[in-house]
Amino acid sequence: MDRMPGWIDRDRRLDASIVGFIMLPDGQKLSVTVADISNDGCQIRFAAERTVPIGANVVLDLELARLQATVRWSIDGRAGLQFATPLS
Repeated sequence: MDRMPGWIDRDRRLDASIVGFIMLPDGQKLSVTVADISNDGCQIRFAAERTVPIGANVVLDLELARLQATVRWSIDGRAGLQFATPLS
């Protein structure tokens, strides 16, 4: 798929369905499902329709990994996270 003018290229994202949690800066722990993932980030979906603060530093806690990330966007029960350190 071609990106629209003005969009920044990003790594190819792979479809996923990984259940986990994110920990918000205020200590709130939310259940999420990772919907897609790349070397640099992922899209998460919340169990309930909600948003989280853009720019917030969060911890994505999955069964096999705990990742530091920043919320890049959040809308309609979904959010995009950018990992603090690439996966590979």
